[in-house]
Amino acid sequence: LNKILISYLDIPTFALMSSSLTVVIEGKISKNYNISEEHVGIINEGMTCYMNAMIQSLNVLGYLKRGIFAMPYDNDESSLSYSLQRLFYDLDFEHEPASTNRLIHSFGWSRDDIFIQHDVQEFTMMLSDLMEKKMKGSKSDEVFKFLFEGKLANEIKCVDYAYTSRKEEK
Repeated sequence: LNKILISYLDIPTFALMSSSLTVVIEGKISKNYNISEEHVGIINEGMTCYMNAMIQSLNVLGYLKRGIFAMPYDNDESSLSYSLQRLFYDLDFEHEPASTNRLIHSFGWSRDDIFIQHDVQEFTMMLSDLMEKKMKGSKSDEVFKFLFEGKLANEIKCVDYAYTSRKEEK
């Protein structure tokens, strides 16, 4: 395995890479253990438990979180970048459960839309598409590709002939 330092987004992240596997290791962040750290969670605004679970899962990915905070800032409280940055900030630093109202409005959803149960897979794809568009051309560009894109190699070898067919898919 090759060990390389990734200076992407100015964080100490290492990647161990081989031809078939990449392992990302983030540098240790110092922590003050004298302060009690509690997870405040997210308010369920309607039927948004699928969204809350995904947001909290994404919140523990430091590399992704740094990408979100490096997204271009719109100075508009109804924008996706501000909404995500504020939500992730609230999850880490506030002492009350965080609200997803700004984020919901940044999707263009009405109050009725939050009472419709959505699929977490569809939500994740929608959120990642919106974030990738917002991150395009910035320091955060390709954060999703780096973290979540994998390649599958489909290889077919002929038993009777020396022929191999190989196709890679993302």
